[in-house]
Amino acid sequence: MFNNNGHKIKVQFEGRELQVALGTTVAEVLGQLYIRDHEVVGATLNHHLVSLITKLDGDSVLEAVVPCSREGQAIMRRTATHILHAVFFTHFPKYRLKIGQSLLGGYYYEVVPLDGEPDPDLASLAQEAQKRLDEVVEQDLTLYRHAVSTEAVPMWVQDPF
Repeated sequence: MFNNNGHKIKVQFEGRELQVALGTTVAEVLGQLYIRDHEVVGATLNHHLVSLITKLDGDSVLEAVVPCSREGQAIMRRTATHILHAVFFTHFPKYRLKIGQSLLGGYYYEVVPLDGEPDPDLASLAQEAQKRLDEVVEQDLTLYRHAVSTEAVPMWVQDPF
């Protein structure tokens, strides 16, 4: 299990000190059963909010983040935003979501028609979007983070929003 020439780091978690390999992920430290049983959605690593796929790069203090916490709610809102955008991109190609400012723990969205399309019937669009969101959530897909440099953004982003 130990990689990086067997280099071990110390991780403090729930009053215990563990020794793990350098580069071990937060999820590997917590374990899938702990994550499932405690509904963990992220973690704080040395007091910084991180995802479960974050690799440990040195001695650390680790705390699990659950959905009912302030940090957990922020993670859930951001995740829901990514899923909503994916649903719109896939199922509603004639429209784009434009995100406005954060309001009372949520986000303000504007549905923008593309290429001269008429304004949508928001009630029916919301109903169909909810159906598609439920389908995506039911699939329990894994989300992956893909970082790109500022210079590479134009290659990845064609959407003006």
